[in-house]
Amino acid sequence: MKKIEPDEFIKSKKPEEVIVGILAGKFKEKPQIIEKVKKRIVEIVKDEKEIAKYIDSVSFLAGLFDIEIRLSQLR
Repeated sequence: MKKIEPDEFIKSKKPEEVIVGILAGKFKEKPQIIEKVKKRIVEIVKDEKEIAKYIDSVSFLAGLFDIEIRLSQLR
């Protein structure tokens, strides 16, 4: 997965595919990738409950890379 560009997933209009972008790319780029994913989720998902569900998934994956996200950073 580290040979695949995260933007290939992040540009998707499907939130599930955007989230997979976290797994792509190089480890040292993970904080920037996660930021892009969070912003993209907020752009394409309009329902607050749905956003919360997807951000929970983002948070879980970020934890796998030892990266903490804050909800106040979303908007």
